[in-house]
Amino acid sequence: MHRNLKALFLLIAAVLFAFFLYRMFFDRSAGAGPRPLFREVMAVSDSADHSALIGAQSYLLQWWKTSPDQAERDDFYNLIDKSEPLVLTIHALAEPGFSDSYGANLNATIRGDYDQRIKQLAERLKAHRAPVYLRWGEAMEVDAQDYPWQLKYHKLYTDAYRHFAMAAQAINPDLKFIWGPAGYPGVEEYWPGADVVDVISLDIAHESEVQPKPYPSYHSVSEELYRKVHRLRFFDKPIAVFAFEDVPVEVVQEGLKEAVQAQEPIADIPLGTAGSSQADESSFRVGVYDPKDRLTGLPGVTVEHLFVNWADLEKGPFKKDLQDALDRGHEVIVTAEPFKDAEANHDRQVLSKMQNGQYDTYIRDLYEILAQADQTIYLRFAHEMEIPIERYPWQSQDPLEYIMAYRYFMNFPDTFPANIKRVWGPAGDRGSMEFYPGDDVVDYVSIAIYGLPDKNITDHKQQESFERIFERKRHRVALSGNPLFITEFGVKGPEDFQAFWLQEAAEVLRPQKHKIYGACYFNLYDNPDVWGEGIPAPDWSVEAETFETFIATLRE
Repeated sequence: MHRNLKALFLLIAAVLFAFFLYRMFFDRSAGAGPRPLFREVMAVSDSADHSALIGAQSYLLQWWKTSPDQAERDDFYNLIDKSEPLVLTIHALAEPGFSDSYGANLNATIRGDYDQRIKQLAERLKAHRAPVYLRWGEAMEVDAQDYPWQLKYHKLYTDAYRHFAMAAQAINPDLKFIWGPAGYPGVEEYWPGADVVDVISLDIAHESEVQPKPYPSYHSVSEELYRKVHRLRFFDKPIAVFAFEDVPVEVVQEGLKEAVQAQEPIADIPLGTAGSSQADESSFRVGVYDPKDRLTGLPGVTVEHLFVNWADLEKGPFKKDLQDALDRGHEVIVTAEPFKDAEANHDRQVLSKMQNGQYDTYIRDLYEILAQADQTIYLRFAHEMEIPIERYPWQSQDPLEYIMAYRYFMNFPDTFPANIKRVWGPAGDRGSMEFYPGDDVVDYVSIAIYGLPDKNITDHKQQESFERIFERKRHRVALSGNPLFITEFGVKGPEDFQAFWLQEAAEVLRPQKHKIYGACYFNLYDNPDVWGEGIPAPDWSVEAETFETFIATLRE
């Protein structure tokens, strides 16, 4: 008898749970009305204009493509207090539940499938007697699958957001719009434009960020806000912070205040003032990193790439290698790596040591050598800083620390040598712009394009195309407005595959030469020590004939 009762209770519980899931994800009527969001705005960076947001009633409104009947709409408006400020977070879903073919709900928004509901909502909210804020499709930039609009092609999201905002604004100009990223690395890729954003919201401990991610977790609310506010520095909009009720309001408010204050040392740094700079199409640079001199003598090669650390300045071959490149009549990319030897390669204090003057002797010597060159030097400092690994000691560091160290290095000479151009060199991965040091110390932005997407993928046929990587990375650094210089690129595999990949690369670059300053091939294998035991380091070396064909295609 006892066993039968237990089985009955389990059956009832299973049925109730199944009904809950059905109502939550599959019953269209369940998504029609609003539900309390359980997160509310606890702090606003500009409380003068948007103080109404703090403590405003906050609801989640789920839409399917089918329109609700009048009873559902009336039920929604009966729930809210029309005399109090209102925040509506809207989830436009293509089908019941969060399952989604690629971007279906975004495409549906752009097509106008939700237009009737947008217009009905905007019209009905005219009667609201307090400010109304609409937040559409939050946490879009997070690498997760909690919502069908997450981590989709950036233009697909921004076009859908703009369609929603402009359709609602046309009916009710008094509405205000919240762009709602979680504040995850790469947030700037999904910026929809200042004309459709009144406030930017951030979420503390958004559920999408709880899943394991490649980026380190935050140790406190204060640290989380510090990093997230910094990621939004390109956008001159007030910031509102959403948090769950169990997070103390004073902790959020103090954390936001401290995060805003932390930006003061770089507040006057010019950002994005370069506009959309154009490169000189007639002088597109073709370069090589080629320590074995297999390609340096080819017609059409005009730039060579050298790497230098402090030990190289003391006793290494850097001065000779530089002079050899100059004697060949080539310009030179010089990537400065601020460490002294193999042990210092793991010194996590290199950025603070830079600012404290501990490397001044090395920096002075380097500038004296480079200033004597009779060709242009493209000086790149501490590259690929945004990748969340520790291959280099300046990676996985505080962006503000990196920015200050970069600026110290690039502003070191009292009179900056006329033959040196400053290059800021992220890999072009997500979160690159967190480390952007300012327009006044950047002449070119460089990225790295390698076909190998992951060190665990050894099949050369699984490499991404040049075009796909290029378009993705170009967009990630577009906010800088500087000309683009591809200072590293390469592909592994049999020679015929490398030739095919490079042919496509040349065809992609050829019509883009007015936007891209040059491209420099990495003609060597990578450092085997960083690839792990049992994983062969990729060899990107190509034969001279293959690279000659690349140059010829580029010049057509």
